[in-house]
Amino acid sequence: MGRVNLPHARRLADTLRPLLRGNPPLMEGPTPLRETGSNDCGLYVLAVSQAICTWWRDRGRNGSSNSWFPAVLADVNAARVSTMREELLRTFKDQMIGGAPSSSQ
Repeated sequence: MGRVNLPHARRLADTLRPLLRGNPPLMEGPTPLRETGSNDCGLYVLAVSQAICTWWRDRGRNGSSNSWFPAVLADVNAARVSTMREELLRTFKDQMIGGAPSSSQ
């Protein structure tokens, strides 16, 4: 696919940058294998973003890598995306009924 996602990555990086200390640069790197579900691409974007932000927050601690690539490759997979889907669905349902977040079951 080449660099077809680069403009979207730039936009996401520009959106997240103010939330992260240290003005992180945009860096290209490997991404997980393509999603298996036809509707999972957005969840993969969220999972990759979460892995990178968590790595950025924790970098330099607990022997974390100097690169976010290993964090993405280790943390983003079909099981993580499935869990994220369930968490988001639960959050959306809670928001729709106007209640407090439900407890995990």
